[in-house]
Amino acid sequence: EHHFALFQFIFRLLNLLITQCHFLLQISFLVQEFFLYFQQFVFLNYFSFCLRIFQDVLAKGLCERIGIDGVLKHEPAGKEKYVSNDPLPDHATAVKAVMDALVDADHGVIASTLEIGAVGHRVVHGGEYFASSVLITEDVKDALRKCIDLAPLHNPANIIGIEACEKIMPGIPQVAVFDTAFHQTMPEKAYLYALPYEYYEKYKVRKYGFHGTSHRFVSQECARLMGKPIEELKIVGMSASVSRAFENSAVL
Repeated sequence: EHHFALFQFIFRLLNLLITQCHFLLQISFLVQEFFLYFQQFVFLNYFSFCLRIFQDVLAKGLCERIGIDGVLKHEPAGKEKYVSNDPLPDHATAVKAVMDALVDADHGVIASTLEIGAVGHRVVHGGEYFASSVLITEDVKDALRKCIDLAPLHNPANIIGIEACEKIMPGIPQVAVFDTAFHQTMPEKAYLYALPYEYYEKYKVRKYGFHGTSHRFVSQECARLMGKPIEELKIVGMSASVSRAFENSAVL
């Protein structure tokens, strides 16, 4: 009887612990979902812009609180900063506001939007589809949609920005620059995880590498400052991530 009572006590204690753990796990999932949607909401409600002519920055700025009320911050070179609080109900309206600011008689920096030769978009995830920057086409946008599961916070916002610019600036080339492109030179032994291979085949679980635009720039600048061909260097670069480059290609 004593053993049976002890067994019952242990069973009830375990059941209580399992119940509590299940509850805490559910809370954890809810908290994660909250932050996921919060981050996505914040990310989808702003974008930045920068107008360059070769290496000279003519203007830079930021649109935020898109779909809430709207704020446009415009910083033209050599002129006072301009801030507008006109409503920005969607991204197309925000892009139109940017275009209006760039050609404005008082704080603009160009005479017409026809002076804009191209629009560049920093896109977070190109999966295994892209190893370099590309001119955006419908096929490119379809590939970006296929990568949404790999970057659910970023790629949808990137696509919204691209399509908003296409709507406001029809005919002007749109170019995608990928965070993952630089790292597509990683060999299979470096990008595969020690997991069942079917995870890679079914779900594309692998190392992709990020911040590639920064890593490419830093490695090229390193070679320039050292006065050596980049093909002769083995470079370890670090900012918010770490990458090892060999012959201008990522290997880690």
